[in-house]
Amino acid sequence: GRPGSGSGGGGRWSVEVYLQGELVTWSESTVGLGAAFVEECRDSGRNLAEDNLLHMVRAYGYASLDEAERALA
Repeated sequence: GRPGSGSGGGGRWSVEVYLQGELVTWSESTVGLGAAFVEECRDSGRNLAEDNLLHMVRAYGYASLDEAERALA
């Protein structure tokens, strides 16, 4: 995976650097909407990383993260 911050060397950029590069292409309005969405999710206890993983395992036919973890253990 990508390193959390800085350059991982070998042409591998961190999540932080990659996201900064993406965000500079967004309008201020889009950045504001994205920030508001992330804050709303945080305030309601929603875990976006977990949501992303759940969508991925469902695409592979698993009903839940627990089911995927059991199958891959």
